[in-house]
Amino acid sequence: MSSAQLKRRQVSVKIFPLRAPSSFLAALPTLKDATQIELVRETVQVHLGHLEDSTSEVEIGPNQQLTAGVRCLLQQLVRLGDKMPVENAKKNLIDEFKIPAEVTAALCDGLPKERKPLVAAELSTQVPKLRQISDLRWRVDVHISTSSLRKKMRPSILMQLLFEDGAIKTFECSPEMFQDLRYNVTKLLHEVQRLEVRLKKDEKGKKKTPKTK
Repeated sequence: MSSAQLKRRQVSVKIFPLRAPSSFLAALPTLKDATQIELVRETVQVHLGHLEDSTSEVEIGPNQQLTAGVRCLLQQLVRLGDKMPVENAKKNLIDEFKIPAEVTAALCDGLPKERKPLVAAELSTQVPKLRQISDLRWRVDVHISTSSLRKKMRPSILMQLLFEDGAIKTFECSPEMFQDLRYNVTKLLHEVQRLEVRLKKDEKGKKKTPKTK
């Protein structure tokens, strides 16, 4: 990818690609007020330190909407990483959200590039995780008859999930439901593989240094 193509791609990236979160929108009245720049700068530094180390104490401050909005913005800038250079972030905040230039500088310059990996590492430890399955047990039962039918001979599948936290989930399904389950699991695994391939390609693309004339 040439430097011109890389630059066009960076300019097209927005901080919030679809819709800005309500927490950030609620903070806009304060962010648009240039007289609040010192409060914004102080809020950035306080919460940047807490994002780097979630065990440290943090003061919410008198303006809770500003606190939530600044924290939301910092987290999103860290997630975007190199896709959102500082100058592009400033331009996006000015053009789309009409935030004064001096306030955008306080927001973006308060997050130095060398501190982003520290915040990203801390955020990765806070990602919610589902319970892990430790074992799966199953058996096939055949219903020979019922109270209404003398001869039924219909199979059913009894499945039992054992989780790492000791919980047990047992459920029964028909052969048709089991086929749907098997199909959907296979489809999900296929999508995960496609995502892994795409991520690897993106990582290789980042490692390549763009050619400059």
